[in-house]
Amino acid sequence: MKGKSKIQLALWALLFMVAIPISAYGVDGQIKIGQTAGTTFPITINESGSYVLTSNLTVTTGNVKAININADNVTLDLNGHGIYGPGTGTGIGIYANNRYNITIKNGIVREFYYGICLYNDGDHKGAGHRIEGIQASNNGLYGIYVCYSTVTNCTANNNGDRGIYAFKSIVTNCTANYNGSDGIYAYRSAVKGCNVRNNTGYGINMGSGCHNYIYRNAASGNSAGQIYCQSGNTCVDNATF
Repeated sequence: MKGKSKIQLALWALLFMVAIPISAYGVDGQIKIGQTAGTTFPITINESGSYVLTSNLTVTTGNVKAININADNVTLDLNGHGIYGPGTGTGIGIYANNRYNITIKNGIVREFYYGICLYNDGDHKGAGHRIEGIQASNNGLYGIYVCYSTVTNCTANNNGDRGIYAFKSIVTNCTANYNGSDGIYAYRSAVKGCNVRNNTGYGINMGSGCHNYIYRNAASGNSAGQIYCQSGNTCVDNATF
């Protein structure tokens, strides 16, 4: 009996040790991020993995990032929650610089300077980022700024400058309305199936770059013009009115 008791105690101890770190993870292995009274910003992600918000995040100080992604191969699921800024300053909701394979999905980013900024320079090409199901609105400059990325099923409304800025990226099935400049600015990118209305600049602006592909978008009521399509770009089956 004494030997059996020792075995039982060892098993209980093992179960207790295993249970401690699991409390920080979701059922599918996602690492939980939530705001508590002791949370300070930025929240920095330094390791690859899958992360999920368990609450809204609210930043009350200007010029501060909410989430800084400092690793490759990161998935951040906002899980229907919002990341809210102070409505002033130069802070960024979600930021990554020269990283690879970042996915951000399913939530709201509002009232920062940049809502989301995934920047890659020429030495970090082909980043492979994905932005999916994000509402980036009421940010002081850009709602979504991306390089070497795919942006799909997102909304970028009421931002101070451009709703979506896409560099060598693909933008599909997005909405960009009532922004202070262009709804979507594309440089050597593809824009397909988007709805851009009532922006102060162009609905879709291809800037000074060529090799853009603009297909089956709808643009109306944009002050500077509906779709700015220069020579060297391909614009097919777009509806402007």
